[in-house]
Amino acid sequence: MVGAMAMVLATAPLAKAVQILDIDVNDDYYLGSIDPSQPAKEADQASYINYLITLDPNTSVLFDTRTYTRSGNSTAGLPDASATDSFKDESSTPAQPINFGWDYVLGKYGTASHVWYIAELWENFTIPTSITVDGGLSHYTLFNSREVPVPDGGKTLLLLGLGLAGMIGLRRRMEA
Repeated sequence: MVGAMAMVLATAPLAKAVQILDIDVNDDYYLGSIDPSQPAKEADQASYINYLITLDPNTSVLFDTRTYTRSGNSTAGLPDASATDSFKDESSTPAQPINFGWDYVLGKYGTASHVWYIAELWENFTIPTSITVDGGLSHYTLFNSREVPVPDGGKTLLLLGLGLAGMIGLRRRMEA
């Protein structure tokens, strides 16, 4: 039993501070912008993202009265954004930090929207509350929720160890 408890304690994760990543328009997650990005319904925003990811890196295109400006980051193999799997926060003071577990976040700043591909993030994050050229953040929309793996935390190993210890104790009683 002591051995089982030692194994549990050795494998149990240590408590750590929650990491919050600040993403911005200069990092590897940034895909680009759309200006103007009205209307701002989820279906329209998903279509803006889906067009943006088809563009070549470092290009700017006028399409359907909107200027789409792509960053230099790769979009090869990225999934389409889905309006049916989205969450829009329209509060006047958007929640920060944002929980990870999504593919895209679109932040609305003035008339423009800025888009990040965040599927590779496994920590909570913040987006800029303002972008110098476009103004303050009015709302953001998350697209394509992902299943987030949940670590076991050692409970299964603890229960297994206790069960084995109980069986050993029961066997010794039966032998006596």
